[in-house]
Amino acid sequence: MTWSETSGLRDSLPLRNAITSAGMSLGNTVGKALRFVFSPLQPCEVDMGNIKSEVWADLSAVYYKYEDEDQKKAFREVVHEISDKITEGRWNAIYKKLYRAEKIYTK
Repeated sequence: MTWSETSGLRDSLPLRNAITSAGMSLGNTVGKALRFVFSPLQPCEVDMGNIKSEVWADLSAVYYKYEDEDQKKAFREVVHEISDKITEGRWNAIYKKLYRAEKIYTK
């Protein structure tokens, strides 16, 4: 069953909040990675392995904060959507969605 098929079956507010929270947390993680990638004059001594470990730790914290299987499924669907857009070379779509989420939910 897809998100659109289940949205009418139950109150979608908690799940939407979970997705939003996952997106915001993921946005912070992705934002950290992007700031690193695009910041000028990075020192040559940067250990990408350590940075990637931090990103994985952030993603893990987001995923495991959800106790409900529907919330975890929503997280997986968001990650899958991001993966598809990356594969298609649509980074701008990801940036825009993260930016909108940050502006809407940090007010």
